[in-house]
Amino acid sequence: MPLFRQVSIASALLLLPLAASADARDQVVGRWATATSILDISHSGGALSARVFAMLEPTYNPDEEFGPAGAARRDDNNPNESLRGRPLQNLELLSDYTFNGKRWEGKLYDPESGNTYSSRMELDRDGNLKMRGFIGISLLGRTEVLQPLSQCTETMQQMLQNSNVAEQAPECRKR
Repeated sequence: MPLFRQVSIASALLLLPLAASADARDQVVGRWATATSILDISHSGGALSARVFAMLEPTYNPDEEFGPAGAARRDDNNPNESLRGRPLQNLELLSDYTFNGKRWEGKLYDPESGNTYSSRMELDRDGNLKMRGFIGISLLGRTEVLQPLSQCTETMQQMLQNSNVAEQAPECRKR
């Protein structure tokens, strides 16, 4: 085998782990839905950002104690009282989220409880995003499975409509 071809093959084999790592790093980027919200995950410098893009209930109901009916939901459970007035829509949920070579890891803020957890995320075999929040070791935690917005379920469409962002989500149009 000619030397040039041997060097080319060796170089390609050495670069495969880097290509796979880049793919794994970018696979989580996009819009992902839980049963009650849609997150917009993107790169922010060398870290990861996840913002609340849409919610099933973006405003308060008449029977809720926190805000007047029809007002935008706020970060009511934040332990920092000065942050409780922040709207949930567009709220950043991740901090110190970096890629470790296999998956993303960092801190995850849960506005429902007001707690911040250690966290990690990666895609499962079905193309869903698994986001795990935990305290201490990952055995003491909970995993949320998020579906890509491109699946465009009725609930996802309803969240987009309720949050007035349907026009910003071409990947999920009413069928």
